[in-house]
Amino acid sequence: MAFGLVNRWKALMPQILVVADGEADIAGRVVYRERISSSDLESAHFSGQLVERVGWAVRDANVVEYEEPRGLAQDSRHDGDAVLAGEV
Repeated sequence: MAFGLVNRWKALMPQILVVADGEADIAGRVVYRERISSSDLESAHFSGQLVERVGWAVRDANVVEYEEPRGLAQDSRHDGDAVLAGEV
């Protein structure tokens, strides 16, 4: 019984999504998903860390949207080293 209640609670939690836009015939790709509760935002530390994670996800989404279609992507996590789009 407790397991079902926990799953229902998680399903009802708000979530933050960062989605890279796809081409017209392709759905966008979720590059970041996190469930949060309003009480999480009461912590300045949590809020700062969340903003940092969302920033990373936005950069990753930009790579997916603008770099991957050209076949070469710049991985923001690797000091400017060029990597093949499939490796990001």
